[in-house]
Amino acid sequence: MFQELAQQTSAQTWVIGSMLFFIGVFALVAIKVFRTPAAEHQARAQLPLDDPGSDPEQNRSSQR
Repeated sequence: MFQELAQQTSAQTWVIGSMLFFIGVFALVAIKVFRTPAAEHQARAQLPLDDPGSDPEQNRSSQR
């Protein structure tokens, strides 16, 4: 039953097309990552740590 369905709907074409689509998107993302300067990666890595309101020492001094 599944073999007949696969032959009638040309499932192999969809498999090849989706694999080519995946490879294309993967390649674009990889190129974007490798062409981005290291300083920008470092700045983005520090974003979660740059929140000034999350410093416990600063919060203690403001409560006094």
